[in-house]
Amino acid sequence: MNRISLNKRLFLFLFSLLVFSQAYSKQKPKLVVGIVVDQMSNDYLRRFADKFSEGGFKRLLKSGFYFKSSYYDYVPTVTAAGHSCVYTGTLPFINGVIANEWYDRTNNKIVYCADDENVRAVGVNTPKEKFSAKNLLASTVTDELVKADKNSRVISISLKDRGAVFCGGHLGKTFWFDNVSGKFITSTYYMDELPEWARKFNERNLNDFYLSQIWNTFYPIETYTESTADDVPWETLFKGLKHPVFPYDLSFLRAKNPELLEYTAYGNDILKDFALTVFNDEKLGQGNETDFFCISFSSTDKVGHHFGPNSIETEDTYLRLDKNLEELFNTLDKAIGFDNILLFLTSDHGVAPVPGYLESIGVSSGNLDTKNLKDSIDIFLSAKYGNDDYVLWIENHQIYFNYKTLLEKNLSVEKISVEVGTYILNYKGIIESYTAAGIESGFYNTRDARFFQNGFIKERCGDVMFALDSNWITDMKRGATHGTAYRYDVNVPLIWFGGGVIHGETDEYNSQCDIAPTISEILDIRKPDKSVGKSLMKKIIK
Repeated sequence: MNRISLNKRLFLFLFSLLVFSQAYSKQKPKLVVGIVVDQMSNDYLRRFADKFSEGGFKRLLKSGFYFKSSYYDYVPTVTAAGHSCVYTGTLPFINGVIANEWYDRTNNKIVYCADDENVRAVGVNTPKEKFSAKNLLASTVTDELVKADKNSRVISISLKDRGAVFCGGHLGKTFWFDNVSGKFITSTYYMDELPEWARKFNERNLNDFYLSQIWNTFYPIETYTESTADDVPWETLFKGLKHPVFPYDLSFLRAKNPELLEYTAYGNDILKDFALTVFNDEKLGQGNETDFFCISFSSTDKVGHHFGPNSIETEDTYLRLDKNLEELFNTLDKAIGFDNILLFLTSDHGVAPVPGYLESIGVSSGNLDTKNLKDSIDIFLSAKYGNDDYVLWIENHQIYFNYKTLLEKNLSVEKISVEVGTYILNYKGIIESYTAAGIESGFYNTRDARFFQNGFIKERCGDVMFALDSNWITDMKRGATHGTAYRYDVNVPLIWFGGGVIHGETDEYNSQCDIAPTISEILDIRKPDKSVGKSLMKKIIK
C-alpha cells in the first residue's frame, strides 16, 4: 500500500469520525422540553391556523416534524393515562395508570391516580394535596435520564397534579397548582421544602392578579368565525351568570367559582409565568449535562370541558396559548438556542363534539346518564333475584358490581356479567359490551375491545365494559368530555422541533407510546423499563 493511499484512507477515517461526532452531538441536546396540551384536538392546528402567530404553533409546524396520525391505543383516553403513556412508552395495562381514578377491589375504595397517603403537601399547610407517582408501575424516560446521569435535572410542572407527577416520574422534581392557596406546591415525595425561587414566585400572588382581570377575547369577537355563536345553550355556565358570554368579570365570579383560574385562558398564563421562572432560576440546559423540562398546560382541558371544542372560549384560549408558547420559545432560544434543544408538543387526549351542538346542525348524538344506567341495571337484576343494590359504581364506561350483594345471593360475577352485558346492549347509545373475563382472555376481536384490553387491569377495572356509539358521551348535559376510542378522542398532534430535527410531516400511523423510546435513542439512554413503543428518531433527525 503506497503512502498516498494510506493517507487518503486515514483522511477518510478521520473525516467520518468528525461527521459522526457532529451528528452525535446534534442528537445530544442540552435540554429536552416536553409540552403536553391537555385536551388538544388535532384539528385545532388547522382550524385556528390563520390567527396563530409566527412564533408559536406556526413556528413548530414550519420548522418541525409533524406526525398527523399519532394515536393512543387504549381507553379511557383521560389525563392521567395520557401523560403516563407519553413518558413511559407503555399502555395502561402495563404502567398501572388506567384512568384518573379507579375502584380498588382489594381495599374496597376509590383510588385517585396520584394519591399517596405516605406523603404530605409542601408549600401549603393542608391535609390534602398528598400526591406522588407511587401508582405508576413503570419507569419514565425522565427517570432513565436521571439514572444515566445523576447531574441531569428533571422538572415537571402543571396546574393539575396528575398532569405533572406522571411526567416527572419517580426521580424528577414535580410542582402543581393549589387552587385554594393560589400557589404552586409539591409534596415530600419530591422534596422537604420549596426552592427559594418557588417561594418568591408564590409571593408575587399572580393568582389574585389574573383573577382581577376581565377575560375578553384577544382579538375582536366578530373575527372568531371558526367557532359557534357566543351565547348557546350547550355551554356550561359559571355560577352567578345567566349566559356563557364574553366578557367575563373574574373578580366578580371568583367568590362563587373556587377553581375559576383554571377555567380561563389565564390559567395557561400563570403556568407560562411559572415555567419561565423555573427555566431562568434553575438555568436548565446550561450545564454540562442534559436536563428535561416537562410542561403540561391544563386550562385547555378545563375550558374545553366547560364550553366545548366549538366555543369562542376554547378558540380564545388556544390563541392566547399560542402567545404563551411564542414567549416561552423566544426565551429558550435566546438563552441556549434551539440547536441545543429537543422539543416535542403533543396532547394527552382529544375531545368529543358537544351533543347539543351536533343536534343543532342535524347530527345524531346523545348523552348517556350513568346514574340512570345504574338504576336500570339494578331494576333488571332485582326483578330476577330480589330487590338490592347490585351495581356499586359506573365510571370510565365500566360497571363495577357489588360483590357483597352477589355473595349474599350466591350469584357468580361471571353469570351476572354476561346477563348485564347482554341487557345493556338494548340501552340507547351503547353499541358493544364486554365482560372482564372475556377481555382478560382475549375473547373479543373488535377494535374497541382491543382498546379496552390495552387499558385493563383486573384488580382495578370493572366487571362489564361498554362502548358508546360515535358522538355519544356520558354525564354531560352541557359542555364536552372525552374517553372513547373514536378518532376525535385518540388522534392527537405530535410535533418534534429543535436541533437536528428536519422539517416535514407524515400521515403514517404511529403510537403515542413511540415518544419515550424516541427521546431515549436521541439521548443515548436506556428506554423506560416497560416501553413497548418504537423509536421515531430516523424519521425526524437529519
